[in-house]
Amino acid sequence: MLPPPAPRCASAATGTLGTLAFVPSSGNATDGFSVSTVSSGSAKGCPAGTTVAIGKMVGPGWSVDDSIDAFAQPVAGLSTTADFSVPMVNNMAAIATSHGLSLVVGTYAITVTCQSPSGAAGTFVGEFTFSTPTAWSAVASTSTSSTSTSTSTSGTSTSTSTSGTSTSTSTSGTSTSTSTSGTSTSTSTSSGSATPSTGAPTGTLGTLTVNPATGSDIDPLDLNTHASGSTKGCPSAATNVNGFITGPGDWTVAKSIQAFSNTTVTALVSQSDPPELQIPTSNSMSVIASNYSLKIVPGRYDFTVICQNPLGTTKYGTFIGSIWFTDATHFQSKDPATSQSETTITVVVTPQYRADVGDQVSLTATVSPATAVGKVQFQESTNGAFAPIGSPIDVASGTAALKISTLPFGLHTLSAVFTPTDAKAFKAATSADQAYVVALPIPPSPPSGATVSGTAKVGSTLTCSASFQNATSTAFAWLRNRSTISGAASSSYRLVAADKGTAVQCKAMGTNSGGTTFRISKSVAVS
Repeated sequence: MLPPPAPRCASAATGTLGTLAFVPSSGNATDGFSVSTVSSGSAKGCPAGTTVAIGKMVGPGWSVDDSIDAFAQPVAGLSTTADFSVPMVNNMAAIATSHGLSLVVGTYAITVTCQSPSGAAGTFVGEFTFSTPTAWSAVASTSTSSTSTSTSTSGTSTSTSTSGTSTSTSTSGTSTSTSTSGTSTSTSTSSGSATPSTGAPTGTLGTLTVNPATGSDIDPLDLNTHASGSTKGCPSAATNVNGFITGPGDWTVAKSIQAFSNTTVTALVSQSDPPELQIPTSNSMSVIASNYSLKIVPGRYDFTVICQNPLGTTKYGTFIGSIWFTDATHFQSKDPATSQSETTITVVVTPQYRADVGDQVSLTATVSPATAVGKVQFQESTNGAFAPIGSPIDVASGTAALKISTLPFGLHTLSAVFTPTDAKAFKAATSADQAYVVALPIPPSPPSGATVSGTAKVGSTLTCSASFQNATSTAFAWLRNRSTISGAASSSYRLVAADKGTAVQCKAMGTNSGGTTFRISKSVAVS
């Protein structure tokens, strides 16, 4: 989990390592100036191991995404043992012009980030204010420790500090802390039930839902905020949001794994009333894992959205939501240890409605959600008793299929049962019944009639033509004066002397498992 944000203070922004001093402390837009680091601790300059420092600038209408360089990159004069000074790359008027921007009244911030081979090691931040579009002055870096008050979303929390004594009392959602001299006392009682800690955490501003609620590691993810108070989305002072992921194994907060890049709030406001935030990550978990050389393992992954100023030096609160990977590729939005996801199963039988005895019939079951892993057993119901059809089939990408050719003649009531592999994660499901008819085959459909072609003269050959739909075989016979001619059983017949002066016909017969149909041609007179 990312640590909760510090309360916003009224003073100038302070980086994790300290502030920046401006030399001179005021000037015009065309004046050059420099900044010097002012370390807040005993260690001076950048931390040991820092190899480069990067200087950036933001301001009213100057998005952090514009990557506005405050200094020549990388910063010259870097020191890991003493505070150091850095000259601006140019005056403010020239910087604005080079980026196609305008100087307006408001506060601008400069950040010097110390970076080591493993990532950012800390920041120095300084702010300066333009009172007019041409005149600026540094914002003094001051802080007070006499009084501090904060309020949480789930109760009341008040903290006051004046010298060194701290007393903290918590009763049923109310917490008061006072510091006056040099003694610390803490007591806690509860008159209500605490929120269970076994589920996903809640941010200081509310929760997140991850869309889709179930899916695979290759699905792009969107995040939706759900504020716990009356104010929806980020507080009005926040201009940007940033998103991070933590999870099991190497998915630690130290890696600063970004779910999405620093983005302006105005680009994310939904059309709901009041509006929440809809944040596309533009990436799948598989891509994010690859970017950080990580592997997805089963467990809970927490998404934290931070409402902040452009540089992240002031944070106004967080939204937090979670997903659970049940294996290396499938996730769900519910904790599999504490809840089961509903499943549904539907069955489609093809050919539709009916088949003939001996025909191949395909049974296809669709299981939802598609991430549910398990087996499907097809079955038939007879007078309330169920009999399995074949063996259980593994579900692959939400489907399971079986092909059979042994359904007997009659009316069948078919269904399927899904049994999950992980009964803690998914519930079992049974499909609705499907009525299906297996009929005796229909005999071949004959043509309008058989036809004889050729010259009807002794010594010539006649040919019989006919076609049948759904016939598995076709046979022929020849008739002389309506009596079958012995041995004449092919589609062609050579006329002999016995045929002279008689009427000759052909008989075509089509056969399948449903029976035989036939057609007899018109007679031809043989000369």
